[in-house]
Amino acid sequence: MAQTQREDPPNKVLVLAVAALLLSVVGSAAILAYLGLFNAVTVQHYSAPAYRIAYLDHTGPYEDLQDVFDRVAGRLHQARITALAPCALLLDDPSVAAKNELRSKIGFLVDNGVSLHGDIHVLHIPPREVARARFRGSPVIGSYKAYAAMKQWGNDHGYTLSLPAFEIYHDDGEVEYQLPVTAQQR
Repeated sequence: MAQTQREDPPNKVLVLAVAALLLSVVGSAAILAYLGLFNAVTVQHYSAPAYRIAYLDHTGPYEDLQDVFDRVAGRLHQARITALAPCALLLDDPSVAAKNELRSKIGFLVDNGVSLHGDIHVLHIPPREVARARFRGSPVIGSYKAYAAMKQWGNDHGYTLSLPAFEIYHDDGEVEYQLPVTAQQR
């Protein structure tokens, strides 16, 4: 009976396997860092100014908004109106409402005096007191981190947070998250 002898993999294969594993771990960490997973969120009480937004109403998941932003940007361009920062007014809590029933107003900040006709609406958001979180990175990762941080901040500082949430997507990659606040009675 012939005896089979087990051969160890050559050192080159082992070195390549370890290098590939190391490269995938480092690459994954770099991607997560780029998306902002390791970035801190800063939260503060903020007296928000008045905003004016040109928007389209949207019902559906908050993650699928790019096509709505594109439609609003196109209509503003056709009307020769300068679109400032993209923004979203999120009316429902995604932990309570069904994903397909989430309501929002998606659009851009615009200058005062802008008026539009057709399906694009203009909304004036009055000045108000908010918890403001700032995050640099992916808006999807930022929303999870920012809203959790604002909830903790509200509990720590004696504020009740409410809807609607307002998000401003700045050109420099920073996302500003705002939730209206009221002081809790002690």
